Amino acid sequence: MSQTSRILNIELHDFWHVGTGEGRGSGDDSVVKLKNGLPYLPGRELKGILKVTAKCLESWGHITEGETEWLFGNKGKNPAKIQITGAELDKNDAEYLLGLDKYDSTRQALFDSLSSTAINYESGNATNKSLRSMEIVIPCVLQAEITCEGKDSKTIFDVLERLLPLTRAIGASRNRGLGRCTMTLKKIEG
Repeated sequence: MSQTSRILNIELHDFWHVGTGEGRGSGDDSVVKLKNGLPYLPGRELKGILKVTAKCLESWGHITEGETEWLFGNKGKNPAKIQITGAELDKNDAEYLLGLDKYDSTRQALFDSLSSTAINYESGNATNKSLRSMEIVIPCVLQAEITCEGKDSKTIFDVLERLLPLTRAIGASRNRGLGRCTMTLKKIEG
């Protein structure tokens, strides 16, 4: 069977966080990074976000009932029609950053920390032991590859084109302003 691929371009407009689940101490949460230290968005996370959007479209009657399961698969029953790689910085940007001296502050400037605490509304003071922080990544552009096999590729990419404008944010705290993004598909050149 022939494979068809597209580049999924993810333009992040705000700070974002996709966590490792491993703290850095005192409640901190680190972001997922490649071995070279650059930011990374796992394909599993992307696929999950797109699947949630597809389920919404399906429940609203904008795509055929069962199309979400057909496209994204169902554990043990149907295999997924698409495969999504993890999203990384554009190759040129990554090469530039990796070419810098390891002590150059440019690469460290990709990451920052965001802290928050719970407020006791009666007293207006911070609640004891509620300070939490998480590592965040600055706004950037990431790219992943979406691949599908077989004669259904046009239909598959048509459905994905309908999902992308409704997929407005990625990662943790996306309902609190983090991870706002615009996703688009483009054909692979060459």
